Amino acid sequence: MSIEQQLNDDLKTQMRAKAQDTVACIRQLKSKIQETVNADGFKGAVDDALYLKVIASYIKSLEKGITELAAAGERSQPLRDRYAAEIAYLGRYLPPVLSEAETLVLVQQTVHALGVTDPKQSGKVLGAVLKEHQGKVDAALVRRLVGQVLV
Repeated sequence: MSIEQQLNDDLKTQMRAKAQDTVACIRQLKSKIQETVNADGFKGAVDDALYLKVIASYIKSLEKGITELAAAGERSQPLRDRYAAEIAYLGRYLPPVLSEAETLVLVQQTVHALGVTDPKQSGKVLGAVLKEHQGKVDAALVRRLVGQVLV
């Protein structure tokens, strides 16, 4: 079943259950998908790959929002909780991200395969890992690990 169909089914179920926060999350995601499709220069199909890209982007913006709201203290806690719930809900649709140990193995293999020894070439390793394992690794973690391996 496609992600779009899963979301549509979830939307119906959540509406029946009167889960307003989840319904709002799904509707917001559908709105983001529509914005992407309507953007100038959009070419391609509305498929699972597009949904995964938009979901990942939306989760990233929610995580950034939580970080920014932390400065507001206690009064922003309900909104941060809502964002965290949306992240948890939407995370079900993303492929699992590799652990730090698994990512380290990938980085070491890529460094060895490319024959890179100079830390100035870390971008080459970073690009290769992210390109080959897009969506399966955390870019910030890869960047940190590449820096550690090429010291």
